[in-house]
Parts: sequence; structure tokens; C-alpha cells
Amino acid sequence: MVRLGRFEFRKISYPFHSHVFRHKKTKELVIFANPEFQFDCSGFALENTPGIPDCTFQSVYTEDEYTATGNPVSPDGRTNRETKTINKAEYDLILGHGMPVLDMHIPSGGGMTSEESERSFRLAKQFFTEHSGSDNMPVAIVCSSWIFNPNLPEILPPDSNLVRLLKRVHPLPRTCTKTDGLWFIFLHEGAFELLKAPRKTSLQKAVTRYIENGGRWRIGGMFLPWDEIE
Repeated sequence: MVRLGRFEFRKISYPFHSHVFRHKKTKELVIFANPEFQFDCSGFALENTPGIPDCTFQSVYTEDEYTATGNPVSPDGRTNRETKTINKAEYDLILGHGMPVLDMHIPSGGGMTSEESERSFRLAKQFFTEHSGSDNMPVAIVCSSWIFNPNLPEILPPDSNLVRLLKRVHPLPRTCTKTDGLWFIFLHEGAFELLKAPRKTSLQKAVTRYIENGGRWRIGGMFLPWDEIE
């Protein structure tokens, strides 16, 4: 990992099987969810455990020489139950399994303003452009974290740093349990227990209130295409 500004980065081959296409003329993005993920009725990912009661549908992905078909992901992170088919001749594949990407890690601490996040993206692009060959240039920055929980806009104010960062990037669904990532917020020992969770910070208060009101906690993924970093 190399720390560049607020975030840390390392180059990897993209490990997931979600596919992102960009229309050659309109530049519209079509994000297909990773196949065989399970989703609830709202289109949010669940545990990757067969037969869980909240599962409404399972994602699919198929392609041939001319077309690609999958479950599209909307900008708010919801995955559509209805599949979509695109003509591959009209699109460029900009993210797919095995492509070189920058895996981003978010160190603990504050100061994750929009300005600092953007600066870190720019530093990463500059550094890895200088240290990558033309045939191994990263195509995107990717990250999986509770920070990219697609439900954060329901939990935090719209002007919060975390919601602003979420809106800056593009969503990629990730399977998870109901407690994944909560350790980083509450620093609890052992299994997470809502009644024992501290409520010292505004974030802790907001998350516990969301869960107490029936919200389902989750993590999420994101990608930021290389050419969307100025």
C-alpha cells in the first residue's frame, strides 16, 4: 500500500465479476451487478448464503459475441430485478474481471473532506501513471467498505463528508452480513450488540438510531474510472 494524501492505494487485478460498460456516443454507464449475488425487494445486496428469507432475486450475467445481459445497478446503489441487454458494439467495457485497478484503503481518522478526497485521487493517478506501463495502466480506483454503504443518505445529512464521497463515485453492490464493518465505527470487542454499542460520536448515534428503527446495515463497493479523475 502507498499512502497518497488521505487514502492508501495498491495495484491489483480486479477480483470481482461485475461489469461496467460505457456507451461510445452518449457516455452513459451501464453497471451490471456481480452474478449470483442475492438481493432484497429494494434491490440491496444481502449475505451470500443460500435460502435467506429476505432474498427476492439473484443476479445473473451472460454475454456472447454481440450482447451482454445482466442486472443493472442504479446511481443510488439499487440493483434492478429486471435484466438489461446491451449491444456490445455500441459500448466499451471499462471495468471487468482481471483488469488492472487501484484498490483503495481508507485509514482511520478524520479530515475526509471532498477537497482532501479529490486531492488523494489526483495524487494516486499521478503516481501510478508514472509507475505503470502503457499496457498495465489502472482503469479505475475501487474500494469495498462500510463507507460506501448505499444507505448512508438515509443515515447521515446530505452535506456530510461520507455522503459527498458516496455521491462522487459509482456504486458496486457487495454481499455482507448485518454487522460487517460496524467494528470500525464502534470498536467493540466480540460480536456486535446494539444495546451495548457506544453512542459518543454523531456517527455512532446516527447508525444506532438507523438500526433501532429497523434499518439493515450493510457495506458497499465503489469504482471511479481513471478518466473521471482530473
